[in-house]
Formats: sequence, structure tokens, C-alpha cells
Amino acid sequence: MTNPDHPSIDEVALGAFFEDIGKFMQRARGSVQTMPAAVRARDSDVLPTDGRGGYSHKHALWTDAFFDWMENQGLTFPEGITRDRVRDAAVYHHNPRTPLQRLSAVADHLSAGMDRAAKDETAGQGHEDKAWDRFRRIPLQNIFQDLDLALGKAEATAYTVADFTPSAMFPGPVDREGLPRAYEALWASFCDGFAALCQAAITINQFHDGLLALSERYTWAIPSSTVDQPDVSLHDHNRTVAAFAACLYRHHAARDELDDEASIRDPERAKFRVLVGDLSGIQSSLFRLKSEGVEGVNRILRARSFLMGQLGEAAALLCRQAFGLPPYCLLQSAGGRFQLLLPEVDGVAERVDDLRREIDQWMLQRYYGDLVLHLALSPPLAGQDFHQAGFAETQQRIAACVDAAKQRPLASVLAVPGAETERSILRVAFPAEGACPTCGVRPVPADAVPAQPDDPKRCPACTDDARLGQKIPKAVAVTWEPRGSGAALPGGLDPVIHDERFDRNTDRGARRRVVAGWRLRGPKDAGAFPPADRFLANQVPLLGPEDGAHGRYGDLSEEAGTVKVGEAKLFEHLAADAREWLGPDQGFAGRAMLSVVKADVDRLGFVFAHGLLRRASVGRVAQISRMVDAFFTGYLDHLIRTEFPNTYTVYAGGDDLLLIAPWLDGIRLAARLREAFGRFVGHNPNLTLSAGIEFMAVHEPLNRAVVRAEARLDQAKQAGRDRVSLVGDRPILWTGVNNGSLQWVLDRAQWLSDRVRDSSLPPTFVHRMLGLDRDRRRAEDEDAPDIAAANWRSRWGYHLARLRERLDRDTAHELARDLDALMCGGLVAPAPEAGTSGKSRPRPDARIPLTIALYRNR
Repeated sequence: MTNPDHPSIDEVALGAFFEDIGKFMQRARGSVQTMPAAVRARDSDVLPTDGRGGYSHKHALWTDAFFDWMENQGLTFPEGITRDRVRDAAVYHHNPRTPLQRLSAVADHLSAGMDRAAKDETAGQGHEDKAWDRFRRIPLQNIFQDLDLALGKAEATAYTVADFTPSAMFPGPVDREGLPRAYEALWASFCDGFAALCQAAITINQFHDGLLALSERYTWAIPSSTVDQPDVSLHDHNRTVAAFAACLYRHHAARDELDDEASIRDPERAKFRVLVGDLSGIQSSLFRLKSEGVEGVNRILRARSFLMGQLGEAAALLCRQAFGLPPYCLLQSAGGRFQLLLPEVDGVAERVDDLRREIDQWMLQRYYGDLVLHLALSPPLAGQDFHQAGFAETQQRIAACVDAAKQRPLASVLAVPGAETERSILRVAFPAEGACPTCGVRPVPADAVPAQPDDPKRCPACTDDARLGQKIPKAVAVTWEPRGSGAALPGGLDPVIHDERFDRNTDRGARRRVVAGWRLRGPKDAGAFPPADRFLANQVPLLGPEDGAHGRYGDLSEEAGTVKVGEAKLFEHLAADAREWLGPDQGFAGRAMLSVVKADVDRLGFVFAHGLLRRASVGRVAQISRMVDAFFTGYLDHLIRTEFPNTYTVYAGGDDLLLIAPWLDGIRLAARLREAFGRFVGHNPNLTLSAGIEFMAVHEPLNRAVVRAEARLDQAKQAGRDRVSLVGDRPILWTGVNNGSLQWVLDRAQWLSDRVRDSSLPPTFVHRMLGLDRDRRRAEDEDAPDIAAANWRSRWGYHLARLRERLDRDTAHELARDLDALMCGGLVAPAPEAGTSGKSRPRPDARIPLTIALYRNR
């Protein structure tokens, strides 16, 4: 039974989230002398005593000062939320007077894995002490720094206090003396943003979403504690505290125990569950095309990628709503996977079964088994299961539940206990319209309506793809709005893509109908609504006014010729962009070809489970997941837009990506990405990136090239990880000098191309080198050496001598030496050194730079 004197779950969650906002304000303002006198006078009410006649944990009083500022500014929460109740839930967590205030303190400890030190940041230091504000100069430690799989140590780096931008998310040296000034400026920006949020948000859900986005933007680089290891951000600590508080509230409210402090403090009782959603079949569904000649294939693919990301989030929202939980309970959400903290209440398993059935039925009707969202519910978990000492084991228990769920896709609607086997077979009726002309497998309903007047009729999924794909390149905001049956997302929600500011032409009623939404972070003016904003990797190359210069696109198809300036390029445009303009005398050089780049973080799941050793906590794991996702959605998108604008992002998020680019751009982008990822994780050898790069002709089926790129990625991982596979059959390292790494490959390929273009090296000679390198590999094959190819070195010496005869004496020796080094011939350059075992070290793979140089000069 609900007690009217109790706060609501939203008020409790907000109070928990704002518990430590005072730490931000304290670091910006410094001395309590800058605090309003009326707030200072409440110290005996808010703060615990320090045992020496004073008070500790003064950040809680600064939290009170924040609510005082809210009141003075006339700022309020959305309708139904009482500011004083939120304040009471927030300010007393270090000096609780009621069981509900104790609940916030318990949530605080659970988020930290019970590792919060008892000592206050300023305890025992008077204001006259020059070091009293030392905590203001302690930066947030790189969260990846202590990940350890016994593969080496990372650099000790930290984050500077700044707005969360693609360039700011990299750790490095920090000006500690400048941090107080940075805090002061950032606090002013946060206050402006919070005031705007209070004005923009109409519903409490919109406010929660906006607050999370605002918090990430301004508190991502603020340490939640400087007493112990300062590696968890204030943002990730606050949101996970709010998650635990909300679930504790639901658990104890269901048992009528909100006034029972002993029950609230009990760490042994099971009070939680974890619900994981995992989307499977993404790649096969993404490239499910009747043929590569499908009309509008580019917009179909970009919409599918977008919708698959939205699908997981919509399913998470549906699950949250079923339990009446705020968005803080969504601990992780990226790459088609989410993790949701739930309360342990009566009927939780049955409710999840109902959700699984609803989602399975929706997925089956829309995707016919191509795409499946697995729901896995953990066993009941007690507070002690989130302690650092045992959290790694808890994660393994959750992972085992996910693995089991994946073994029974769509079982809730196909595998009915006691039913005949035939119930497990989905029989699909095809009306007169037949199969969808886009995917080629799903039926077109008799009442199907084309996405555009001139479009063919398609299945519902492909119709939504065609409808949304056209707007994505110019999107500034996305909202989810109720649609009911036929919606593109579970729960009857439809994504609406806005190509101009939502708040310019909408009334309050239209904003109230928005269930969820966000503005895209970036250079475009997206207004103030929806209140939340986020990164989205959705780069689509657009045709620019100068792109067709010198007749670059003169030989493309009639369809390519209809693309107007400002519209999305076709793949044949991108292939043509690979050709290099050498001037009016030579024209264009190089192959018109694409590269497919597939990459992901190595063994990230294992890192989550074991890399934190005994320091694993909900806050740390949530932060690592969020930061990795931000790298792929935020930084990668920034890198592509600024340095590789002709790259098409098929998908990027979570810990992986799939890109299509002009072929050489794809190789260079992969190299830049790996370099950036190394800096992002503080050059931690325990967290690395692998990639597969495959070339593709314009009219080749894309799905085949993607399969080959996937195979190359697997090859790179099997060869030891932290590698890239392209052209040859042996993956190579990313960096290093004279070791055959990608860095070496690009350097040698550039040198070869320069020699071809300055006429020192005929292209035919490069072709001969490629053939001789093939013979060398056949002759040196340890398993089945080809004796007939063993004379490759003598033939190489002959061709090298002929080349030297036609060159100037001054340049002939140097060129011959460098070419011989590339071929490992040992005729002019030294032969490869022997390793410690007496065998020759692995030879650099010459065919990769040779192939690149040839492709650039055809």
C-alpha cells in the first residue's frame, strides 16, 4: 500500500542521482564561505560529525546549496515531482534520519561495490591549510588504465575537466593547478544547461533522459571520489546510484518495508535481478537483399542500421515500463545489447516471460526469424553480489543466463510445451503481391502502401527502411512517438527523424506525445527539444558542388547522374572518389574501387569479466561500456567527418564498426582509428583493436564483400589480435618500423607509388615484383615448398640488374637497395636477421605495398 507521505520512485531516483551534485559545485566554488549563509546554517542538520567537534562530508551541504540555487532561480521539476522531496532524498545520505534516506546511502555503497572510503575529501584539513582544497586538483584517472589481463601495463593518464566532446575524451597530461578554474567554467555551463532542461522537459521521462545527457556532458570527467582511487566518473556513479535506489524502492515498497530500516540495510537478502537483451542476426538481416540492384540500396542499408540500434533501445524501454523504472536502471545500452537492473519482486520472472513473448511475437511477425532479441533474466541477486570481491562471479552468472537464452531463439512463441512439433514451424502466406522486391524473402501485405509515391510496394520492415533512410543524412533530432500496430519499433513506437529543429514548429501537446528522443550532438543547431542529446555515427557522404571536377563522375551510370548536390552519394561515386587527380596532362590514376572495413575491440567481454580483477563494480563496468561506445559513436564519427568525409558508416557503436569507403581511404582510416584507440585507452596492451579490410568492385554484391571482411577480422584475431588483415593471407601488426606492419605497408606503398609517378619505376616492374614475391612464398612454404619456384632470387637479381642499367648511376644503387630490402632478396640490402631460434625472422609481406602501389597507378 502506497503511503502518501512517501516520495515517488521518480523523486527517490532523482534524489539519489543528485546526492553528489554538491561535489561538482564544491569543486567549482571552493570555500564554504562562498555558500549562502542560510545553507551554511543547516550544517548540523545535513552533515555527520567528524568526531572532533566539526562536520565531515561537506559536499552534502553543497548539494543542499544546489537545491537552494534551484529555488532562487525559480526552477522546478516536471509536474508531479516535488523539489523538497527530491532534496530530502539527496542531502541526507551521509547523515540519514529516516529509512528512505538510508536507502539512498545503501544505493551509494552498492554502486561503488562497497569500496567508498569512510574518510571525507577534506576531513582533518582546516581552511587555513594550503592543501585543504587538494581534492579540487585531483583529476579523473583513465578508466582503462588498470584493466589487466597480464599482457602488460598501461600509461598513467587522466582526463582534463571539460565538456564531453570527441577530442576531450582522450586521456593525457593534466594541468592540475588549472582544474579549479576549469570546474568553475564547467559549473556555469552546467547551470545554464540545467535551467534550459527545466524549461524544455514536459514529462518526467523527458526530464530523466535530458538529465542523463546533461550529466554525461558535464560530469563525465569529474571523479566521484578523490579519497580512494579516482577512476569512476561522477556521472557513472550518480546514474548507477539512482538505478539501485529505484530498484530498492520497488523491492521494499512491494513488501511494505519503506519504513523498515533493518530490511533496507540487509545485504544478504536477494533484492535485484539483471535483465539482458541481446540482438542476434544483425549482419544477416542488415544485408538481406534480393539483389544488389535493389532500388535505393544505400538508403535501405542506412535505415536498417539505424533501426537495429533503435530496436534494442525500444525493447529496453518496454521492459523498463513494465516494471515502472526510470532510465537510470539501464546500466548499459550499445550495439544491440542492453543490461537493465530490476527489482526482485513477486512475479518478476512471469513478467519477463510476458515481455519475451510480446517481443518474440513482434520480431517474428516483422523479421520472420532473421532478427532475434534474446531476453535473459539473472537469478535473484543480493547486495553482497555487487561487492567488489564477488562482482566478477556475478557477471559470469549473468553471462551464463545470456548464453542459455541464445540457445532458444523465439522459443516463447514457437516452442510451446506440450504442443505438436508443427507449432515450431512458421508457415508464411504470400498474398498476390508476392515476396518483397527489396529483401526478397518476406511477404508484401495486400494493403501495403509504398514509402514514396514512385516506390514499389514492400514488406513492412523494408517500407520503413525506405521511408526513414531518405531523412537520416540530414537528421538533427530523433523522437519516438506512439503509432500502435505496424510501428517500426516494439511497444507500438515509431521513430520520427527531424531534419530541422523540433521546437520551431511544434506546440506543447506535440512535445508531450514524445515518449523519448534526442538531438544529435554536432555542429548543427538542433534547438532545445528533445532535452537529451547524444552522439550518433551516421555519416553519409553527400555530393558537393566541386566533387565532380575534371569529369570524375563522367563515366558513371545514369542513376548516379540524377543525384543532386546535397544528396547522398551512391557507392559508384565513392569508388570514383578513389581515383587520384594527377593534373591535366595525366588525368586520373588508380582503380575505382571500394574497401569494406570491419573492426572491433578484442576480447571485450573477457575484459569486463576479468580485466578489473577484484576492483570490479557496477559503476566501473557501466563507465567502460559507455566510454567504448562513445569512442565508436562520437570520436569515430568526428574522425570520418573531418578527415575521411567520403566514408559511409554502415554501423558504428558498442565496440565494433562496419564502414565502406574509397579503397585507399579505408586503409588509411583503419590506421588512424587504431592509433586513436591506442591513445584512448592510454596505450594499454590489454585492450586492443583488430580489423579486416576487403576490397570490393562497385557492382559486386555487398554482402559477399562483408562476409570476406568478417573472415579477415576473424583471421586477424586468430593470428594473435591487435592486427589487421588485408590483401595477403597473413594478418599484420598495426605499427612498427621494418616489421611489415600497416604503418610500414603505407610508407612503402607511398614510396613505390612516388617512384612510379616520377618514372623511376615502370608499373610493369612492380607487376614482376608481385609475381616474384608469390614465387618466393611458394618456395619458402614450410609445409609444401615448391622446388620449381626456388630460383626466384636469381630471377630477381636479373630484373634488378636490368633496372639499374636504365637508371642514373647516382640513383640506381639507392633504388635497387630499397627494392631489394622490400623483397628480402639479400642481394643489395642485408638479408633478414636470424631470430633467437636460429631461424630467419618472419619476412614483411611485400605483396601488400606492391598491390596498393599498383592499384593507385592503374
